[in-house]
Amino acid sequence: MSSPVNLRITFDEAECRRGLQRLHRKVADVALVRALNKTATSVRAEAVRIIRRGRQVKAKTVREAIAVRRANKALMVAEVIVSGRPIPLRDYAARQIGRGVSVNVTGKRKVVAGAFQVQKIGNNVFIRQGKKRLPIKKLYGPSLPSVFNADAIQKAVERMALDTLRKRFNEEVRYELSKQA
Repeated sequence: MSSPVNLRITFDEAECRRGLQRLHRKVADVALVRALNKTATSVRAEAVRIIRRGRQVKAKTVREAIAVRRANKALMVAEVIVSGRPIPLRDYAARQIGRGVSVNVTGKRKVVAGAFQVQKIGNNVFIRQGKKRLPIKKLYGPSLPSVFNADAIQKAVERMALDTLRKRFNEEVRYELSKQA
């Protein structure tokens, strides 16, 4: 099992405080918590899109592997946590063909020679360990944390998170100011 990958969304509190001197501290905290949580949700959606560009797996499978730990007034940090085990090859559009099983992991179909699918066991993909009928081994594709660890994906998600946080924070401050007026 791969270890989970965390992406922490934080902020420079001193800079925020200087910019929000006209707001009451409780109002600023509410706006910041709401902005962090909305950003985390947006980051999760973007991570799903980016991961699906490189891996041919259903969005639901990716979304289930990405958790959002929400910020609150006590802990002003929102986290997007990518965890999960390797994904069974059946989830990569596996099809039984004459020579084995054809799968589409990265956008190009490949054949796993000698593999077979068993419908009675969830249409999973297996391969024999030796010359005899048994034992057989279930086959898996890459885990999502290993995909998310790629530098290009990490940088794209972090850049998007910072841009979104700035935008959301400004919107939330405007909203809180309009409520006071």
